[in-house]
Amino acid sequence: MYFNLILSRGTKMSEATRDMFAFTNLTDHILHQILFHVSDDSRLRESKELLQRIKHRDLYRFVGELNPALSKKVRNKDTSQIVESFIQGLDGVEADDVLIDRVVFDYGYNGSGRENPLENMKIYKKDSPNTSTGITPDQVSTMLPQSFKKEEKFRFYCKRDDCLEAVKRCFSEWENESSCYDDRALSDGSSNGSDS
Repeated sequence: MYFNLILSRGTKMSEATRDMFAFTNLTDHILHQILFHVSDDSRLRESKELLQRIKHRDLYRFVGELNPALSKKVRNKDTSQIVESFIQGLDGVEADDVLIDRVVFDYGYNGSGRENPLENMKIYKKDSPNTSTGITPDQVSTMLPQSFKKEEKFRFYCKRDDCLEAVKRCFSEWENESSCYDDRALSDGSSNGSDS
């Protein structure tokens, strides 16, 4: 919702970082300006409606998520293609009623996925600020994952409450049809024991 709010306002935060005047004006005050400004501008009206929804906690409803490595329906597609494919079986649901958010988790490290990012971390002590040391294995939490591969998910949201149940039903059917354990997903070494 925040992303849509920024787009409907016509201000891109990424561009504001290059213009110091614009950047210093991007404070929380801009939210109050949008909420209380009287204008007929349609972009401002859309921003105002989104802010009201956020303020009243009327947020988009989470429907589900799919992993593109395990789902044929979302693999190698962008979000607009997925939305178009997803809403084909839904009556009364437009592309604007469904939001698909691509989320990437990479542990802040874009390496091969085998290396522990903590191995590249330098630790400095107060008594010797110019000397760095690494972290020892006994200092690492046991909850640390064994693999550091980049993980990607597509999260599905419904923007309207009146079509939420239909979107959830469609997602459930779509998820089952996508055969979450297809041949390509099993080829990574997680076989079912029938290799002979």
